[in-house]
Amino acid sequence: MKPVLIIAPDAKISEVARQAAHGRNEIAVANGLLEDAVAMAHRAETKGAQVIISRGGTSVLLEKSELSIPVVDIHVSPINMITAVHKAQSFNQDITVVGSERIIRGVKNLGDLLHVNLEVFEISNRNEAEEYVKQRMMSKRPIKVLLGGVVAEMLAEKYGLATVGLETTKDDIIKSFEEAFRLLKVRKQESQKTELFQAILENINHGVVATDKNGIITTFNKAAAKIIGVPVTNATGRALSEVWPQDSFKDLPEAKAVDTDRFIKFGKTMALFNQIPVKVGDETVGVLKTVEDVTKIRDYENIIRLKLAEKGHVVKFTLNDIIGKSQSMEKTKLLARKFGDVDSTVLIEGDSGTGKEVFAQGIHSASSRKRGPFVAVNCGAIPDSLLESELFGYVEGAFTGARRGGKDGLFTMAHTGTIFLDEISETSIHFQSTLLRVIQEMEVRPLGSDRVIAIDVRIIAATNKNLNKELEKGRFRSDLYYRLNILRLHIPPLRHRKEDIPHYVRHFIAYHTRKLGKIITISQAAISALENYSWPGNIREFQNIIERLCVICDLKIDKPLVDEVLDEIDEIDENEENNTDTIDGLRKYQILDTLKQTSNNQTLAARKLGISRTTLWRELKKMKHFPKNKRHG
Repeated sequence: MKPVLIIAPDAKISEVARQAAHGRNEIAVANGLLEDAVAMAHRAETKGAQVIISRGGTSVLLEKSELSIPVVDIHVSPINMITAVHKAQSFNQDITVVGSERIIRGVKNLGDLLHVNLEVFEISNRNEAEEYVKQRMMSKRPIKVLLGGVVAEMLAEKYGLATVGLETTKDDIIKSFEEAFRLLKVRKQESQKTELFQAILENINHGVVATDKNGIITTFNKAAAKIIGVPVTNATGRALSEVWPQDSFKDLPEAKAVDTDRFIKFGKTMALFNQIPVKVGDETVGVLKTVEDVTKIRDYENIIRLKLAEKGHVVKFTLNDIIGKSQSMEKTKLLARKFGDVDSTVLIEGDSGTGKEVFAQGIHSASSRKRGPFVAVNCGAIPDSLLESELFGYVEGAFTGARRGGKDGLFTMAHTGTIFLDEISETSIHFQSTLLRVIQEMEVRPLGSDRVIAIDVRIIAATNKNLNKELEKGRFRSDLYYRLNILRLHIPPLRHRKEDIPHYVRHFIAYHTRKLGKIITISQAAISALENYSWPGNIREFQNIIERLCVICDLKIDKPLVDEVLDEIDEIDENEENNTDTIDGLRKYQILDTLKQTSNNQTLAARKLGISRTTLWRELKKMKHFPKNKRHG
């Protein structure tokens, strides 16, 4: 439905309106008189009309109806009124005018000016007009000439009277368009303000209750409904005394009083209450009351901590984002989802590149802590001398080079959330002892401080080593192992679930298709070649290989190209001068190649690789030769 609808009372005005509306896509024209026009306007409103334009008695009737959209009257210009009266004089000096109050108001003062006898009769509907004309024609003073709008013209024809109609010109209608468009603009602005107000009202944690001067509720948002325990539909339009719980109603201050920071209890919920009278001038026209669940203060604290924390303390993945569909991966995801339902410590085991952090994020996202921070720490990437200060924080002056004002530790930043301790097996025995105490007591002592900070943190640890062997070698504390190994999750390597490879192929190719802006396909033979590779670097290596294939291919990835890339990796492994190991073959190639491209600028290389400089330093330090014979068949 077009936003503006002209309801013309007769065909003549309708034709003029169509001419005036030519080329204006926002305007529709229809015929309708008085009561018929009202029904038509209501139908149009339900279909999206925003402004109605009409004339005379029809516009008056529309305004008095229950329409919620504005009505614009097509004014008859003074010159058209004078012209009509002047024409009526050619029939008789006694002129009867029948019409709405707007028509009567416009012509009744023209009698003296034009030296004619004008008798006016105001009507609100067709029946009134006909009854008046009928009585006059039966009286001793019958009507000589009838002047008015469409109704007057219809009655004149019925009773055989001379008549002159009030003309509506194209200019009159165009002026009504201007008023309609002005109203449309105002309505749009008001609608935007209303929508913004409603969005704010329904998305804040404060319960908002507003009443009029008689104590009738005019506003009651969802937060108020949750805190007070009354549905919104049961509150709006009712007296506050009927909605507000009686056990807390006695605690309310007088309606006209300003009252802030008062505690009121709703059932088991303690709320902070505020009240402000709403005044227009000196008159109190209503009262605004707000209630806030005091437990939300803790949530605000978490949000502030999260905003102030370093980047990366929010999750990017849920368990639904994990692509593998193999039986082993489905079983692992199901177990991870169960782990999300509880708050126990989790130990995630798996080869490098299997996605241990993705699972950790998924468990956090599935837990009751999902709105809290997720803090990931690569314990193997931080020198042991700095690990305690990073995790537990320090006060000003704790050691040489300590930041002025001190620093919050990552455990503190993870308060009410989850901390992910990756590569836990790389920590020293001394640090393991300190960590065990933190897990047991759930409190940390910043370096250089004499006070402890209570924390509420869930711990998820991960390792790519066999911790049982590390225990035998004396590299890992058994008491810490048993404390971490309450819930154990093993992520199967990619070489044990080759059936997942086609799913990963489709996902990563689709991603790089969007990223590179070109449509990329892959042959079944190429997929088979990828399935026959052992993937020592697991998903990380697989993802990097697919990215390289997408970049260098000519829209289609075929088997020869896959073989070429995998042969190149094998050749790099065999000819590598340094007998060092790294997380996977492709990662090693990428690191060395990226360092070469950046002239050994580690900061720039780390940025291009998408890792931290500390992680790059650690991988360079620990790099060893790759295992050979990665492909089978």
